[in-house]
Amino acid sequence: MTVTATGPRTIGRVRETEVLREAIGDLRRGQGGCVILEGPDGIGKSHLLAAAVHHAAELDVRVLDAGAATGRPAVGATRLGELCDTSTRDLPLRTPADAFAAPDAYARRWAERAGAFVRAQGPLLIVLDDAHRAAETAGLLGTLVPRTAGLPVLWLLVRRTGLPAGAADDALDHLAHDHARRVLIGPLDEPDTLQLATEVLGAPPEPRLAVLALRSGGFPGLLTALLTALREQGAVQIRGDRASVRNGELPRAVHRRVDAQLRVLSEETRWLLAAIAVYDRPCTLHEVVGLLGHGFDLRLASLVHEALAAQILTESEAGLAFRCPLVRDVVYENLSTSVRRALHREAASVLEQESGRPPAETARHIMLGTRPGEESAGRLRDFVAQLGRSPAALGESVRALEEVDRYGEARALVNDVLGAAELDPAARSGILVALSGAALNTGQDHGTAGHASDALRAPGLAPGLRARLLSVHASGQLAYGRDELAEEMAREAIRQGADSRDTEARVLGAMTLSRLALERGRLREASFRACEAVHLAHLGGIDTLHPQLLLAPARAALDDFEQAEIMLHLGERDAEKSGNTWLRPAWAYQRARLWLAAGRLDEAERAADAARESAEPRSPLGVRVLATLSHLALLRDDLSTAWYHLRRAGLGPVENLPSRPEDVLWRHGLLRLAEGGPETAFATLRPVYDALPRRTALLSREPQAAAVLVRVARCAGEGECARTVVHAIRELAAQHPEIPSLQGAAAHAEGVLRDDPQLLERANAAYRHAPRPLARAAALEDTGLLLRGVRPTRATARLRAALNLYEETGARWHARRVRRWLDAGPDASPGGPPPGPGLGWGTLTESERRVAVLVAEGLTNREVAKRLHISPHTVDSHLRHCFAKLAVNNRVALTRTVLDHHRPDPGNT
Repeated sequence: MTVTATGPRTIGRVRETEVLREAIGDLRRGQGGCVILEGPDGIGKSHLLAAAVHHAAELDVRVLDAGAATGRPAVGATRLGELCDTSTRDLPLRTPADAFAAPDAYARRWAERAGAFVRAQGPLLIVLDDAHRAAETAGLLGTLVPRTAGLPVLWLLVRRTGLPAGAADDALDHLAHDHARRVLIGPLDEPDTLQLATEVLGAPPEPRLAVLALRSGGFPGLLTALLTALREQGAVQIRGDRASVRNGELPRAVHRRVDAQLRVLSEETRWLLAAIAVYDRPCTLHEVVGLLGHGFDLRLASLVHEALAAQILTESEAGLAFRCPLVRDVVYENLSTSVRRALHREAASVLEQESGRPPAETARHIMLGTRPGEESAGRLRDFVAQLGRSPAALGESVRALEEVDRYGEARALVNDVLGAAELDPAARSGILVALSGAALNTGQDHGTAGHASDALRAPGLAPGLRARLLSVHASGQLAYGRDELAEEMAREAIRQGADSRDTEARVLGAMTLSRLALERGRLREASFRACEAVHLAHLGGIDTLHPQLLLAPARAALDDFEQAEIMLHLGERDAEKSGNTWLRPAWAYQRARLWLAAGRLDEAERAADAARESAEPRSPLGVRVLATLSHLALLRDDLSTAWYHLRRAGLGPVENLPSRPEDVLWRHGLLRLAEGGPETAFATLRPVYDALPRRTALLSREPQAAAVLVRVARCAGEGECARTVVHAIRELAAQHPEIPSLQGAAAHAEGVLRDDPQLLERANAAYRHAPRPLARAAALEDTGLLLRGVRPTRATARLRAALNLYEETGARWHARRVRRWLDAGPDASPGGPPPGPGLGWGTLTESERRVAVLVAEGLTNREVAKRLHISPHTVDSHLRHCFAKLAVNNRVALTRTVLDHHRPDPGNT
């Protein structure tokens, strides 16, 4: 919350501002006193001081700058020699040496003069910034403040904490204890930090920039320095009404500021900070001792005390941590590469000796401590063996390798562990089950199906092991697209698992059937199988499989977003408790998808960014995460960022994409539609059309995609594909009459196919009961566009309703398009099919419109080129864009559309 004022900003300083205003109000009424503002460097003391001076001026209270030790006057205060009345020049606080020889006599004389002044001029506010540096003045204050206690004189002192004790500190402590009110200033909370960031940037920060801003730890000075430096070096972009950052590199100005703050510490204490920075979490003193390579002694205790006293570190039950994460980042970045690598290597050794540490952390330090040219898989193999070849240790090690694109080493590690002669069949099957469960949620195959197939050939397998290996084999077949075989094997695994009472086999089998049912559009079955897996995993105490990752999207497909969010929260919490963090990107990705469907774009971006940071970019999950970020950037009307994410994903031929690539192709196709029109979008989406109606995975997860697929196919001249989409979504809706989103999507798609406003109105009615605001907005938009030439009033109402929904969710790309339709007026609607996103006369560029008009006049491409002084190739390109955007296939149809919309300039006729 912010106190509204015309003076300096006081964001998040409600309590402190109220104290100051109350003290100044009392001063105005004749009551003096003393207030001491205290806080570390960069906490915003000067802003509060400036706000107090500003408020005093508003109340016509005289302000006297007593002179800071640095020589800087308080903002808005009058310097000692600048007051008009000569009596104020008899109120110096810097006095000859004889004043200190007899401070009581001096204080008495000073108080007498001050009394004469306030009787003549009114109440007086005396400010002293950096009081901790003014040793002589601070000593006098201990005598002066009590002497003026009965006068309308308010002393406002500012003191920085976290510095070594100086000569003024004892006097200020005594004053604060007996004669002053002490106001301790702490960091801003998260909402106030983001509000201050918005003020500095001029626009609310996008999620990635917001995360960077929050690493300031709520220190306004550091936050302002960070954002100002980023803006000055051109790293901040303002697009629409949001601020984004090009990269997360810390500016040199931030490094200099932090370095100056750390300069008061000893060199040994700075090495202590380096050790804690390498751990990047609250760590124990024992861990610090192990990393620095010497035992605990009083010297080390004194270093910790120095860092705590300087308010660089904080201490809690979890251990020692940086008070401000941004300071940690600077300390870490200032380490040389060789020193950083050596510290990570030692940290891995320390953690390997401790029990209970998450395997992910140790694996990460092993990777970061790997020397150039050194194969890290060998050390990770030893680490996995040390932990009894647990699935969690292997999974975390594999993820650590894949994060740095060492896929060959990751697969070799899996093969080495699973091929170890001393690994018993039960342990081998346990690892295979865990890896297969991860594969169901990430798409990353590590050859588990092959290992399961080999193991199944072994004679004398116990029934439970056989059931478990069958379930692994089934999930592997699903990964390779062999759906029928996967279903058959999964059902057999569940049957054998029930007979042998092997819970793991039943859980993995149910997870496989749940994923398969979701892909095939059997949504109730998908939810039932996922619920069954969650229940069995809970009863069996299985913490290596996390079926909540499948239950969440199944419940979302049933429009039960609340239950889906609960499943993600509970599942991720349980995974973190059990130390299974290797699926962390999958949790974040599913959360991003859920919030995207719910129109919570800010939260979706934060979740997708979190998934991107922990998922390897070229893995199946990484590709899907980047495609989702691309879609979010497109919705934000940031096409350059959208293409950037897709380029990072490295999308190539369809056969190189992850198995079941509909969601990736869908987002790629939307971007093609935004830039190139329906023909290029259709070419990208062709595999999606070909998979229908057998595979309805995309329509199950994102029902609103049906209407766009129909429009794209129709405008590309592929009517049969458009009808196939309508058939698929109608069948899906008929099988699930209780799901509003599917009922709305079916009516919406058919309405687009048939240009039927009644079907579109039926879609609007169904979407009102669905939790998907972007889907409802799209149906409202299409309804408005179809009604423009028939019922303009209703058309405008529908378009405005769509615009409101787009703006509420932050979908600026859609909002801009609808705003353009509203500005164009009712006559702008083209004939033929309703122009959807990126289509219609209003979407033509000025160059394309000029070409269309000349072609309608009967000119050839060469004649148009000569008239416009452009090349025939450019004319041909513009003409193809016109055909695509206007949904026409020849010059005759183009001419009709031009005659409907173009009004010739009378001066050119």
